[in-house]
Amino acid sequence: MKLNIRELMDIAHEVAIDSFAYQSFNFSSLWSKTWSKAKNFKKEQLEEWIASFYVELLLDPRFVYIGTDKWKLREFMDYNEYLSLVGKRTQDVALRELEIEGSAQTREVEEVSDEELDAQLRGAKVETLEDESYESEEDAEE
Repeated sequence: MKLNIRELMDIAHEVAIDSFAYQSFNFSSLWSKTWSKAKNFKKEQLEEWIASFYVELLLDPRFVYIGTDKWKLREFMDYNEYLSLVGKRTQDVALRELEIEGSAQTREVEEVSDEELDAQLRGAKVETLEDESYESEEDAEE
């Protein structure tokens, strides 16, 4: 009988209902209670199961990560509580993406500014690949 991670997640869901219900819980407590009930799983493959379990916990819609190694069961959460957590997380991700995008644009401008400064110090005209390709496009049009 081959066991899979979905079966382990089903055991975890039952354990979470029985042990935690409306309360939040951390990964360690869920894992230890789940693993003690998972009688048919090979104990010598513990590290492999832990890694797979954590990834599946993140993906399983029955479990909601509420922050700082805390989880809750979705079915025991108020709808507004769930929406506020998911909305806040979505907003945080969007802000991080904007910050990353903004810093990448800033670095790009700084690099160009440094090239222009070096060229001015050497008294040379700045030519970039973009300028050359633009000129060749004009030549092609004429």
